[in-house]
Amino acid sequence: MQDRFSDPAPRIAYRHVEDLCKVKLTAVSGSTAQLTGDYARHEEHPALDWAYCAYGTPYVDGRLSYGAEVLVQLHKKADPRTEFGAGPTGLGGIGAMASSGGEVEQVPGLGERALLTHRVGGSRLEVLDGGAVFSLTVQWYGGPEAADPDEAAVQAAMIEDVRVLMAALRK
Repeated sequence: MQDRFSDPAPRIAYRHVEDLCKVKLTAVSGSTAQLTGDYARHEEHPALDWAYCAYGTPYVDGRLSYGAEVLVQLHKKADPRTEFGAGPTGLGGIGAMASSGGEVEQVPGLGERALLTHRVGGSRLEVLDGGAVFSLTVQWYGGPEAADPDEAAVQAAMIEDVRVLMAALRK
């Protein structure tokens, strides 16, 4: 039997933050609607530190509404590489919905490995870099009269915002 914790701790080049909602999703807001972070949670644990923020837009009849979730996990004991991209992560809500099913593509040049999942009504970007895992989910919803957003623009904005987030949290 192999002891999972006998391996050296994964490299973590990022710092933990208590209020991830202080990070603005500037690029995503520019490609969708102005998102505001209004629900932050975090926890520090000997094995895993994590921070989370839910963002949203107010509902306006006849227009698309948007929601987003950001989750940063710092794995201090077990290397997350073996499980990266294997299933939904996050605290439920839109993150769990956007990560189940859909078309997955690699995003080159972002962390060690990055996966972008496309689904009807949303996208999810997951980035692995050492012991850190960054997740950004964006979802849109509205009535049949609301036009869908430019998904390619939203996904490009997601990549840009995660780059900014990673740079802001780098030690």
